Amino acid sequence: MTNALNFDCQNQMASDPYLEQLVAFIRMNAEMERGFGPAGALLRYGKTFEPADTNPIWFTRRPAKQCFDNATQVLISRLAAGDTTVRYAEGYAMDAELAIPMQHAWLVDADDKVIDPTWRDAADNLYFGIVFETSFVLDLLRIKKSAGILVDAVGMRRHYATTELFEPGLSR
Repeated sequence: MTNALNFDCQNQMASDPYLEQLVAFIRMNAEMERGFGPAGALLRYGKTFEPADTNPIWFTRRPAKQCFDNATQVLISRLAAGDTTVRYAEGYAMDAELAIPMQHAWLVDADDKVIDPTWRDAADNLYFGIVFETSFVLDLLRIKKSAGILVDAVGMRRHYATTELFEPGLSR
């Protein structure tokens, strides 16, 4: 597995020790993957995200420890309301006070700013991940019957185990 890291992220690491720690953790995981997997995808396509200054008017906090379901459910509810500007993102997040990488899902707005329906104090967190096309998220939800993309390594191997299958699901 390649340990290539996108250029933007390489430049940010020099000034952010938390990001450097997170990327080292992801690299360690990528070395253990057989073929293209979640950590390899994050190294290749991942980027950092800044939290939104304020939450949207429609925002409500969802239950703790259910980030994948929370982000997916809010995405679906926003689509039902006619809002196509909100997109699903997944990767790792780190709380500034507890610098441990945690697999996490959140939403991003039209400006790629984090809207986190699960964690409090988003402004203090580091978010590193991938934004996915809404159709890709919904298709996988129908197929797998469960939320989560990168968090499901078995599902990833089964449904999009190559960069050629994975890349069409990326939001550009």
